[in-house]
Amino acid sequence: MSETQSKIAQAELAAIRLILCDIDGCLNAGFVSPLHLVTLARIAAQVTRLRAHGVTVTLCTGRPTGYAQAIAQALGITTQMVVENGAALLDPINGQVITLAADADRAALSRFAERLMRDPHWAGRLSQETGKQACLSLNSPEISHRPSSQIRKLMTELRAVPGAEQFDWAHSTTAIDITPKGINKASGAAQLLDELKLDWSAVAAIGDSQNDLPVLERAALGLCPNNAEASVRERATLTSPKPYAEGVEYLLGLFEEEHTDD
Repeated sequence: MSETQSKIAQAELAAIRLILCDIDGCLNAGFVSPLHLVTLARIAAQVTRLRAHGVTVTLCTGRPTGYAQAIAQALGITTQMVVENGAALLDPINGQVITLAADADRAALSRFAERLMRDPHWAGRLSQETGKQACLSLNSPEISHRPSSQIRKLMTELRAVPGAEQFDWAHSTTAIDITPKGINKASGAAQLLDELKLDWSAVAAIGDSQNDLPVLERAALGLCPNNAEASVRERATLTSPKPYAEGVEYLLGLFEEEHTDD
């Protein structure tokens, strides 16, 4: 057993059966950053090897279904995943989407988005990520790759908009995510665990931002690449010495080492 493994032996690496991985800030370096295809190819090989040992790797992301399905295809992921910041589950094999938000909540979110995009104070400063049905994600030069303190300040201003109080708010390094009350990555992951007949004691999660914390804090192992926000690194069980996709590759390697040692 490696020195790194020994630091998290109490969480029993061998008991993990599901690894949930974020996309932005983990498998890529941000919203419009180029994908590191060589590293992703190595991760795809890890996904296949871990599956052979009974460990499933899937995604837990704020991204819409189309983008998540493309990343899943690149990595050879075949298990249902959490998309739209917990507002939906996606089966990458048949493209079936299970929306976890009520129709009335989705309609209220759509009306709020329309009002926000018409507001002269915000209309020219924000863009809305397309392809989402139950989550409103706002992008902006004021958000992307800015310090988390600056993103939180902008989010606080937005939460003062009339009607904002009826939703839950979270942010990554590239977007502010708005979902119906009670919906976040952890609620989506809980639904996925029900589908897979697993509990949190069998889960490891990899994330980098504030919107990943609900999952990282509930999982048996909360892991992050070393580019993660300070609040995430403080609460993670282990931080990889490497950033982004190379950080994910390193973390998945810990699970491979565990099974190699068996």
